[in-house]
Amino acid sequence: MTTTRSSNRLAFGTLVVLVGVAALLPVLLPARGLAQPATAPKSSGPGQLDAYVDLLRSDIRADKDDVLKANLELGEKESKAFWKVYRQYEDDLRKLNDARVALIKDYAENYDSLSDEKAKELTTKALDLEEKRAALKKQYLPKFESVLSGKQLARFYQIESRLNMLIDLQLAANLPIAKK
Repeated sequence: MTTTRSSNRLAFGTLVVLVGVAALLPVLLPARGLAQPATAPKSSGPGQLDAYVDLLRSDIRADKDDVLKANLELGEKESKAFWKVYRQYEDDLRKLNDARVALIKDYAENYDSLSDEKAKELTTKALDLEEKRAALKKQYLPKFESVLSGKQLARFYQIESRLNMLIDLQLAANLPIAKK
């Protein structure tokens, strides 16, 4: 019963994360013919877009927290230690995600007139961000090992990877392929 409940919570949390990420893409790529979500700002000016991204991120963070709480089943002492490390990890991950949002904005701004040089630049930056995200996970491994059991550690990294893969898939499905 507990496994089913945990799986349902994970599925619900994942759905909420995907819906949130999908809602961001029409704001970034309004010219692609996608409708803006009802909660998106009326204008896509830089300040309003950044505010929208911040709002979306806070929702995603809350949902990720709920998914982790439901699936890690930490005791009170473990929980306090884990969340301290996890907040540091999320702060560092947020910096990478800021760079990713900037990269998506850059791609959207240059989509219609994308040169070979710009395409190569964006591709290199995207690959660099993937490497940095993997390096961040490795960097935090000893920190998470110090506060989680082996099984909890594996569960945490599995959940984190699944959520990231689902977000990546949603982004990939909504970003148009570069024109010929």
